Amino acid sequence: MSTITESIEQSIGKKGRIHHGENTRMFRKMRNWDQGELAERAGISQSSISNYEKDEKLQDDVIEKLAKALGIDPIYIKEKTEDDIFSYFIGNMNGSGSTNIVGNDIDTCHIHPLNKISELYDALLKEKQDQLDFWKSQAETYKAQLNA
Repeated sequence: MSTITESIEQSIGKKGRIHHGENTRMFRKMRNWDQGELAERAGISQSSISNYEKDEKLQDDVIEKLAKALGIDPIYIKEKTEDDIFSYFIGNMNGSGSTNIVGNDIDTCHIHPLNKISELYDALLKEKQDQLDFWKSQAETYKAQLNA
């Protein structure tokens, strides 16, 4: 799965241009959704999402449906450049790694890299602790066998 950073890097050279499909893709990726997830929430097919994300201009009814599924105001798909969206998103980050730009009742958006690093570090620590516990139990077993 590509990251938001990759999405932004792909847009270099496209600054100042409004592209409805790329805006939709950016919000979808901010939510860590694949096309199937957005399609399900919007009540349309995954292939339609794929096509919409390639289209520079989308019909108003399509924009409304996608925006509702993403929990955003349609203006962010229709009238904002990727730079506008990214600047707004970064400017509205709060300490939890989520932002106010995509609120509503849908899960908040988590893309803060430190949150991911912390999550991975915690998983690594747990794995190492499990290994340590295993080897301690093995050592105790062997020690008991030797003393028996």
